[in-house]
Amino acid sequence: MQPKRSLDKSDLMTVKDLSTYLNMDVDIIIEKCRKGEIPFVKIGTIFRFERIQMILLYQQMGFSETEAIEGMVNPYLQKDPRLIPSKPPDE
Repeated sequence: MQPKRSLDKSDLMTVKDLSTYLNMDVDIIIEKCRKGEIPFVKIGTIFRFERIQMILLYQQMGFSETEAIEGMVNPYLQKDPRLIPSKPPDE
C-alpha cells in the first residue's frame, strides 16, 4: 500500500476544469471515472483530479508534454486576457 500524501488545493482540478482541459463533456468524464479510465480522488461525493496525473493522461492520448501543459494553461488565458504576455514593441 502506498503512503498517503497530502495534496495542495492547487494540485487538484475540478470536473469542470478537466472538462475544459480535455474538451470532454462533464458526464463523459464522470462515467470514465466510474469505469476506472480516469484516475481521481474523491473528497466526500466530489471528484477531484491530480493535475500531474491529467498531464500524463493527456500525453497518453497522444499529445506532447508541451501540448499537455498548453492545454492546461490556455483555458485560463482565454478567461483572462490580461494573463497573456504582450508583444514587445518593434524596434
